[in-house]
Amino acid sequence: MTAQDGFSETRSDLANALGTFLIADYGAKSLSEGDLKPYHRHGVDYGWRLPGDPPLRLLLDRAFPYRPPRIALEDEAFLLVWPHVERLGLLCVYPAETNIDALSPDQVAVHLIDEARALVARSKSENHDAAFRQEFQSYWSLATDQGAPIYRSLVRPHGPTRRIRAWRGQNKTSLIRVLGETDDALCNWLDHANGPAPREGWKLYDAVLVWLDTPLIPDAYPVHASDVEALIRESAGRDRDYAPLLDVSQTTDVLIGAPVETGVCFGAVYIERPDQKKLQKGFRPGHVPAAHAKRYATSPARQAKKAIVDRIDPAWVHGRDHDGDIGQLESSSVLVVGCGALGASVAVLLAQAG
Repeated sequence: MTAQDGFSETRSDLANALGTFLIADYGAKSLSEGDLKPYHRHGVDYGWRLPGDPPLRLLLDRAFPYRPPRIALEDEAFLLVWPHVERLGLLCVYPAETNIDALSPDQVAVHLIDEARALVARSKSENHDAAFRQEFQSYWSLATDQGAPIYRSLVRPHGPTRRIRAWRGQNKTSLIRVLGETDDALCNWLDHANGPAPREGWKLYDAVLVWLDTPLIPDAYPVHASDVEALIRESAGRDRDYAPLLDVSQTTDVLIGAPVETGVCFGAVYIERPDQKKLQKGFRPGHVPAAHAKRYATSPARQAKKAIVDRIDPAWVHGRDHDGDIGQLESSSVLVVGCGALGASVAVLLAQAG
C-alpha cells in the first residue's frame, strides 16, 4: 500500500465517522451525488444536510481532514443580501489559514456549525450596509456579469466625477479596456505594454469616472443604463453633463470609484451599443426621432454589465494607497551613472519604489 492509498483510507474512515456523528447528533442526511455536483469545482466529494432555519450543508473537500469543512446555505437566495455569503451559498466562517485538529473532525464540525448558525442569526437581525461598503471590492466581484470586458485602470484614485479616456482591445476570449486620465498617459502605458503604436496610432475613446463619497451597496448596483445615468447626474452635479456618453451610437465604459479605509475601491460598468435594428423598428431608415433615441439610450433594454477592475495606477502598485511618498517619487527624476553591480541594483530598487 502506498502512502497515498493509506491517506485515502484514513480520509475515508474519518469522513464516514464524521457522517455517523452528524446523523446521530444533528439529524443530518447524506447529500446525493446530484446534490454535490455543483460543488465539484471546489473539490467537494462528501456532504450532509443539517436541518434548521435555514438548513445548512456541511461539505468536505479533498484536503479534508487537514482543511476544515465548508458550510453552505442550500441556495444562493442570500447572495448579496447577507454579507459573508459566496456563490453556491458558501459561508465565509473561517479564514483560509485557520489551524484545526485534523484527527478530531467531529469537534471541528461542532465549532463550525455553531459559528455558522451564529453568523446566520446576526445576518437576520443586523443592518449590513457598512459591511457591504467596507468590502465593496469583494461583493462587487460576486455581482459581475458574463461578457463584460477585462478592465485595467491607470486613473488617479480621487474625485471628482470626470471624463477620462479608454483604449479598447480584444484577445481571443475577452474584450479588454485600459482606462487613463489622458491620451499621453494611456499611449505611454500601451507603448510599454504592447510595443510601438500602430502606424495610425492608438485609437482612444471617451469614458467617465463616477466618483462617490461612499461605495454602493448591492441594492444600488447599476443594472440598466438609466441607473448609470442617475449615478452620473447625482455625482457630477447639474453643471456637468456626461449623459451624452450614453448615446445610442456608441458603447460606454464607466469607472465607479469610492474611498474605504483600506484604499480606493473601483468597479466598472460596460454598456453596449444598442441593437440598431431594434432602435430603428417602427421608423423609416435614418429617421429615428432624437427624443426616441434619447429615451432608448437609458431604457431597460440597455443592460449595464458589471466588471472587475485591476488597478495599475502608481498609488496602488506602489503601496496599495498607503505610501505617502508616491507623489514625490512619481514627480522625481534620478540619473544613474553606470549600471554595473551597484548601479544595476540601484536602478531596480528605484523602479520598484515607483
